[in-house]
Amino acid sequence: MKQYLNFTERVVLVTGSTRGIGYVIAEAFAEQGAKIIINGRVKNTVQKVVDIFEGKGYAVIGISADIGDAGAVEEIVSQIKNRFGHLDILINNAALRQWNSLENISDEIWEDALRTNFFGVFHLIKKMTPLLKQRLNPSIINISSIAALRPLFSQTGIHYIVSKGALLSLTLGLAKELGEDGIRINAVIPGFVNKENDENFSKKYSSIADQTFLKKLPTSVDIANACLFLASDLATAVSGESIIVGGY
Repeated sequence: MKQYLNFTERVVLVTGSTRGIGYVIAEAFAEQGAKIIINGRVKNTVQKVVDIFEGKGYAVIGISADIGDAGAVEEIVSQIKNRFGHLDILINNAALRQWNSLENISDEIWEDALRTNFFGVFHLIKKMTPLLKQRLNPSIINISSIAALRPLFSQTGIHYIVSKGALLSLTLGLAKELGEDGIRINAVIPGFVNKENDENFSKKYSSIADQTFLKKLPTSVDIANACLFLASDLATAVSGESIIVGGY
């Protein structure tokens, strides 16, 4: 029987993968045999994760770079091209998240949020497309947020909400163009995530959990599993979709 979740020898870049959801996504693909590229802004933090992954026997390299910096994006692409010659899966997880009320959001704060959460993703997709189109069933997954659809559940400002909503439009807008090169692009919309799978967390935010269909909050593993599906051969006909993980 074909192993649909076998990612052996596939090269996977997960941005913002030194902690939280990004870390769990990277490890999920590593467990399925993928060659993982860990990314984060702080070199020492990236190296710590690389060391952990190597200790578990995973194939991994690290690239420290801020995707909000256009020059850094060029460096990421250059390193992947020189090391592997191609890319199979791009998961855009890195994001700048901070709380600011409307009256306190300056132009600079808007620009910072959009530079990382939207333009960084756009530039990375644009530059990675030549490396992706060489492969069989290449996939891009953009990590958005339930805040883009249900601001009631957001603990962040409007600049974050708008930037994550823009990712959903980008995903749908690029589906046709990238599809002509055989590249699938989808989005995962995490709900209010219990990142540590902590029972106390679920109790603390039980009022939010009670508003979900399943009466529970999703975990980082749930988000990673959705990414595994969308990047796998089980989803070869799925593109331009945005999937909410959280039961809203």
